[in-house]
Amino acid sequence: MGIILMIAGVITVAVGIWRNRNPGGPILVGDVTDYVRDLYGVRRASRKPLVIGSVLFLTGLVLLLAR
Repeated sequence: MGIILMIAGVITVAVGIWRNRNPGGPILVGDVTDYVRDLYGVRRASRKPLVIGSVLFLTGLVLLLAR
């Protein structure tokens, strides 16, 4: 279980870093125009994937070390 959580955490953090560096649009959809960005009020990518991925990774690490 710990290994699965660590892998999920690494993937989530990688997606979060990619979104912060490439805020052009949703993953696998392409670029989003400025009109759509203004319509939904999105100025920059969220930091939630970074936080969630870090928590998953640390939880998996704790589970592995507590074994």
